[in-house]
Amino acid sequence: MIGSRRPGIAFAVLLLLGGLLVHPCLAGPNLTVSDVQAPDIFEMPTYDTPLTISCLLHNKGYYAAPIAKIGYYISDADTLDASAYLLTIRDVGELAARTIVADTTVVDLSQFRGDCFLRMAIDHHLLVVADPLAELEETDETDNQASRPITVMPPPLANLAACTPDRVPEFTGLNEMNWFEVKIRNTSDMAAGPFWVEAYFSDVPLVFKGDAGAAPAGFDSMIYLGRTRFDGLAANSIGHRTVPFYFDACRSQLHPDVDHRYYFYTLADADDEVEESQGNDNLSVGIADYTVVPNTVPSFLADIDRGAVRLAWSCPGFAADRLRLDCADAEGRTWNVPFESEGVEGFAAVDHPAAPVGATVVYTLSGLVGEDWIALASRTVELTSAAPRRLALRAAHPNPFNPSTTIPYDVGVAGAVALEIYDCAGRVVAVVENRHREPGAYEVVWDGMDDRGNAVPSGVYFVRLRGEQEGVRVGKVVLVK
Repeated sequence: MIGSRRPGIAFAVLLLLGGLLVHPCLAGPNLTVSDVQAPDIFEMPTYDTPLTISCLLHNKGYYAAPIAKIGYYISDADTLDASAYLLTIRDVGELAARTIVADTTVVDLSQFRGDCFLRMAIDHHLLVVADPLAELEETDETDNQASRPITVMPPPLANLAACTPDRVPEFTGLNEMNWFEVKIRNTSDMAAGPFWVEAYFSDVPLVFKGDAGAAPAGFDSMIYLGRTRFDGLAANSIGHRTVPFYFDACRSQLHPDVDHRYYFYTLADADDEVEESQGNDNLSVGIADYTVVPNTVPSFLADIDRGAVRLAWSCPGFAADRLRLDCADAEGRTWNVPFESEGVEGFAAVDHPAAPVGATVVYTLSGLVGEDWIALASRTVELTSAAPRRLALRAAHPNPFNPSTTIPYDVGVAGAVALEIYDCAGRVVAVVENRHREPGAYEVVWDGMDDRGNAVPSGVYFVRLRGEQEGVRVGKVVLVK
């Protein structure tokens, strides 16, 4: 009996082995996804609203899957393609042969808030893919995916649009503060949170390219004027702010001798702090046509020295061949006064008027704008026998100041003169003047910057004037921001 059963057992074993050889589909795992569950319409009151997805993972094979994983995607198509966004990959672990497990995952969609599929309510597909990293050798990989339609309803978004300003800056001088108005409209039914708006200047218009999201040609060459902060903007409302600036910062793009067109650009939401439904109308332009006349001369000084009149001035924007200095006395006589360049954009002249002591003369500085000479500054001088000067540090103006102050001083003896700014700790902040000076009256401008070009903080600063043969004088200025 025993002997008669052994051939049957051996035959069964051979039959099983032969079946495995004949049917290779039984020689590995076979993962299949089914029954994908999720909302048909997923409404998101906020970006932090979680999305719950579940599915069934079935190993139809006769071998265990040692590293079963599931990938969750959202896509425009119902099969995995290049448009799909990977939401998450779940590690199910080992999945025994002929076994079904249920998997549920919660997805945080806030990580995709900048992507297009969360910009508007459109139909998508949820895709669930078994073995998304292709780590298993499966007997059948044709049924690894399952999908279901879903409509994602993102949170309502604001839309900030930069508007053409009601007025553009008028040129009043290089060193005169001006104001650029920015005008922002929220065209949506959703309030916008805090955001920054920046203002720019250019002498050429921007050229917008056809590429979506590409920066317009010429944007990199624009001059930054400043920025202003909006704490928020109500739905369907308009907000106004002003940005202070000086045309001196735009000097490289000014055309001081011709009528020219200039462009002032407003860039809303400069730091991309607001989630917007459009975001393609954030840039606007204001256009101004005017002739730039640098009619603000920072300093035009005159001093009497042993019968001679010494004059000194600075005139940003004008070369020496576009300046003229004339003098006139009370009897109507006029003459031209030669001058020389002195330092960067500085000039100096010495005149010997043929007029008696007590008479007055008027010096007029003119600049060539186009084909016309335009008076930029004038100074009336009384020809007196003034008492000899001494080293003196006069009151700065304005004081307190922001952003700059003018510091006048007198020199009585020719020699080296240094004017330095100290902080309250006794450290040298800036050396404003360090040069040889003849006797006379002078003034310098401190722009609130240290010697490294950094803006100094608000506070009290000490002005120290030192003459080579006349000692030291000390004054005080206050910077208020």
